[in-house]
Formats: sequence, C-alpha cells, structure tokens
Amino acid sequence: MMSVFKEDGWKYFDISYLPKKMPHREKEKNEIVDIFKLGLDKNVFKIPVIYGPSGTGKTTVIHKVFKELKELYDGLIETYVLNSLTAAKTYVAITRIASHLIPIPHRGLSQDEIIDRLYNVLKMRDQRYLVALDDSDDLIRRDGGKIIELLTRIEEEYGERLIYPIIIVRNMAPIYSLSDHIKSKIDGPKIEFRPYNWRELIDIIEERIELGLKEDAISENAVKVSAYISDEIFNGSAREMINLIYNSGLVADRENNSRIIAEHVRKAFYMSYSRNIAPAISDMEINILKAIAKRLSADLDKIEITKEDITYIYEYFRDRGSRRIELKQFIHILDEELYLKKKLLYKDESGRYIFFYYPVTHILNIV
Repeated sequence: MMSVFKEDGWKYFDISYLPKKMPHREKEKNEIVDIFKLGLDKNVFKIPVIYGPSGTGKTTVIHKVFKELKELYDGLIETYVLNSLTAAKTYVAITRIASHLIPIPHRGLSQDEIIDRLYNVLKMRDQRYLVALDDSDDLIRRDGGKIIELLTRIEEEYGERLIYPIIIVRNMAPIYSLSDHIKSKIDGPKIEFRPYNWRELIDIIEERIELGLKEDAISENAVKVSAYISDEIFNGSAREMINLIYNSGLVADRENNSRIIAEHVRKAFYMSYSRNIAPAISDMEINILKAIAKRLSADLDKIEITKEDITYIYEYFRDRGSRRIELKQFIHILDEELYLKKKLLYKDESGRYIFFYYPVTHILNIV
C-alpha cells in the first residue's frame, strides 16, 4: 500500500518525540537552564513557574532542559517530569516522584517517610533532584499547594537544598489562589509561553515533516492550512498541528494518494473536530459555502480565495436563484458571519480569505 510516511515515520508525530531544535522557544529554554545552573552551581534557586496554554511547548522545553542538564552534570543530578493530570492526590504525586529513585513498599509509606528516604538516597549519592510538576493546575488547586510544601521540606528540615522543583501550569490562577505561606515558596521567575502564530507553527512542524514524511509528500498549502486551523481554532497549539498533519497523512494513505494536499487536511479536521461542533448555519450561508466549494473543486489543494474568486463565487451564488443581495452585502456576510462570528473562513494578513473549516467534497454533497 502506498504511504506518505517514511518507514517508522509516525514516531516523529508522536507526543513523546523530542525534536532536535526548538524554534521560537530557545530563549525560554535557555532562561530555564540558567535558573537551574545558578541553583546547582551557586545554591541560588527560587522555584520558577512556567505558564501558558496547552500546545505551547512547555513540556517539550522542560524535557529538553533536563536532557541538557543531565549531559552537563553527568551523574550529579536526576530528573523527573510528573504528569500531574494522572496524579489526582498529593500522596500519589509524591509517591511517583520518589519511586523514580527509591523503592516504595507495597504497604506504602507516609509522606514524611518518603521525604526522609528521598533525602537519605540523595545525600548518599551526592545528587540533586530536578522535578517538574507538569500540568499541575488541578493538583495545586485540589491540594492547596501541599505538594510544593513537601518538595521544599528537605531544605527546611535539613538545611540544604537537594530537590529543585519547577511548576508548569496552563494559567496562573491556581498559583494566585494559594495561601501566602505557599506562594512565598514559589518566588522564582514566572515565564510565559504564549500561543504560537501560524508562521511559527510552520517552523515548528518542519523538522517532523522532514524526518517523518517522504520527500515532497505534503504540499505547501496543506502545511499552511494546518497552521491556519491550529492558529484560529486551537489557539496556536503546536500539539494540535502535529496531530492534524499526522491525521491528514492517514487520510492520504487511505485514499491511496502519494501526497498530502489541503483537502486531506480539511477532511482530517472535519472527521476529528469540526463535524462534531460545527456552528449552526443558515440556508443562505450553506449556499455561499457551496459556491466557494464549487470554485475550489477544480483544485482541491487550493485554499486562498482571491478577488477574482469572490467575483466568481458571488455570480455563481446569485445565478443559482439564491437570495438577491448586492456584492457589498455578500462580502459583509463573508466578513461578519462566516469569518468573524462562525470562523468558517480564515483571513490572512493580506486580507485574503482562507477556506479551511469543511472539506470541499463535503460541502458539494450537501443537498
């Protein structure tokens, strides 16, 4: 069977893949590395917080940071990234953090016993332990920051810092809601990871495409429309764009095509997302979408609607006996209803409309 993927190419679109480069996140990565180096080299450390929406590179960056530091401090540090979404309670979280270094008996240990054993192991090995609490919004909200108190107890009780935590949240609200006592422990830099724009998303996906797809197995427009969707619908999420490119490849494979085009992306988006939450649209809007789809049907890799296209689309819409409206009102509907309110179209910096929400073939088949 024909495939757009290289052998084992799927793994480069997996969430566990750690890219060689971090476009548009090198500054943040280097800042976090410097924070830990200052703590490890000069014992000057204040717990930092990384915050930003899902898909903005927080988890990937912390894995890159820990990898770089482990190579730099060979044998002197251990690292652990806790997926806090799978640790509903403080005890579960601290047990997982500890069990990376020490065995936990079946009968379990108290939280105090866990901290004592962690201290003894780290002291015996002469090591420092870097711990990231990833996606910790819910955990912190539920336990009131108890996990942070536990991770700083060694320093308070034994007078030396052996554990270096970093907090990763989607937004700062859980941090602001903590008691002053707990907040005083999280007094390091607050590093924002803002959503990516569509151009940055294209830079981010480049390495995965090169490693995971065969040569010339995806069109420029397919990459662009994936970026537009991820920017407009998924708030600049790189994770969603990676998933969208991968799913588009599966669509192309299923249709026995050797190249991913824009229509494959629209189909992948429709199957996984837009058909489930599509906004209500009027008969007139359906007819406008049909006119757009008719114009694009000659080239299913086309995504941009030019001025010439708008003239054709308007005339096609009018000639099919649809409601009589002037061209100016027609463009107003494109702007106000299909773009601004319902986000069925995207608009780039030059003012061109981008058709991305539905597959062309789906619109043409609507009776």
